[in-house]
Amino acid sequence: ECRIGEQDNKRLIELYSKLEFKTFMSKLVEELAADSSKSESLAQEDDAIAALPLLELGDDFLKQLKDGQEIWIDVISDFSHTEKPSLEGMELSDGKTVYTGFADPSLLSGKALKLCGYELGKVYYVLARHGVDISKMQTAYDGDIARYVISPSGRATGLREIIFEYFHLDIEQQAAGEQIDMFNKPDSNVGLKYACLKALRKLQEREIGEANLDGIYSRIELPLCRVLAEMELSGIDVDAEALASFGDKLKTGIAELEKEIYELAGEEFNVN
Repeated sequence: ECRIGEQDNKRLIELYSKLEFKTFMSKLVEELAADSSKSESLAQEDDAIAALPLLELGDDFLKQLKDGQEIWIDVISDFSHTEKPSLEGMELSDGKTVYTGFADPSLLSGKALKLCGYELGKVYYVLARHGVDISKMQTAYDGDIARYVISPSGRATGLREIIFEYFHLDIEQQAAGEQIDMFNKPDSNVGLKYACLKALRKLQEREIGEANLDGIYSRIELPLCRVLAEMELSGIDVDAEALASFGDKLKTGIAELEKEIYELAGEEFNVN
């Protein structure tokens, strides 16, 4: 006997994560975000994660940061590479409180800070394009790099999706009973974002340790984060004509291979 029951969202999350169905996962996030009752009940099944308190960011906070201090950071930017990227604001946290708003980024220049966050390569790039000397900064934790080390063959995952995958929480949904307003965006929950990032760090570093990947993670991948950002800043010289010619050769070769595949199959179909 087959009966239709209620959708088991927790099981779906586990299944989508295992099979790396990122598109389905994103759709599920949107579906649950639209129905807050489903999202809240799902979150209650797991250990509660309390959002960190928010304070306005000012120059004084940046001035008191010490060399060797771990700091959580993100920037609000268009991350443009065709022109100077915007820097509309910053988020910094000492792990207890999140400071949001705009302050003079040059106050970070030359500081030997240990940065934590998600996709910090983008943060390094934007700060450097705005004149910040990032040469002494180190990457202490990057959730995206940790994700790659744990599953190098997996597809890239945004912060919203990976937090939903691990904690069944949507960081872009307003938390019940909270009034969090970041630049007049009612759907922004910055305090929850950093609370989840802290919890995510513990889980990912435990997975990395259990897989004996600490050396690759800490000695290769993390230091490489800032180096790649510096490479982006420097750029590389490209022979445009040679590159275009190589592209034409690839197109021709692909077309010939597709023709051979169709002949072997006896019909045409979407090879991809």
